This record gives sequence, structure tokens and C-alpha cells, in this order.
Amino acid sequence: METIPKAKEVDERDVTTMLYCEENEEYYSTVDDFAEDFMYNHSELFDALGIRPTRLWVASEEKIHIDADEIVLDACSVLGEDTEYVCDNDSLQKLLDDWCEEQTATTTYYPCYKEYVVVNWDKYIEEG
Repeated sequence: METIPKAKEVDERDVTTMLYCEENEEYYSTVDDFAEDFMYNHSELFDALGIRPTRLWVASEEKIHIDADEIVLDACSVLGEDTEYVCDNDSLQKLLDDWCEEQTATTTYYPCYKEYVVVNWDKYIEEG
């Protein structure tokens, strides 16, 4: 696999998000999770092609967010002129932020290609 210019190798211990395998387009919590999945579910496919992924890309994380200013602007668009300026957007934003924080399964991950973790296959495959 070709290294993306300026991509930086990082230690897995420093990763706080998911890891992305470009070859099978899957996300993993750890290199161990990836290696186990690869050996049990993808090894025949990759062995046939002679490919064994050597790095996992650190993913960027996107969480749900709702903008109070946009909501107030939209809600006030049919009201009198400048009504959006007399609303308490800050308290609404706090309420929305708290609500977003309570939501589960709303985080999305995207491959970042700025940082990667090396897969040390010697740790997982016994040399014959």
C-alpha cells in the first residue's frame, strides 16, 4: 500500500478514536480486533490477492450537533424584523448540547489519512 505523503505513524496507545482498514473498508477499536477479524473473516480473500494490510488509518470522529442560531433564525424568519436578535440563543444552545450528548449511536467515523498505526503481524502469526 502506498503511504499518503506526510502521513504520520502513531502509537496505538495514543489513538482515541476508531481505526480504519482501507483494504476491507472496515473500522476497528484496536489493532487486536482488526487482526482477529482479518485472520478469521478475510484471510482467504487477502491471501488470494497476496495482500496483508500493514497499517490502519486513524479515523476522524463526527458527533451530532444542532446549532441554536440556525434554529432561531429559521423560527423567526416569518416573525417581525430583528426578532432573532431578542431570543436567548445561549440557553437554547446549552439545552441542545446536553441533548446531543445524551444521544447514543450518533457518532460517525471517517478515514483521515493523516495518521496511521502499523500492524505488526509477527505478534499475531507464528513464523514457521
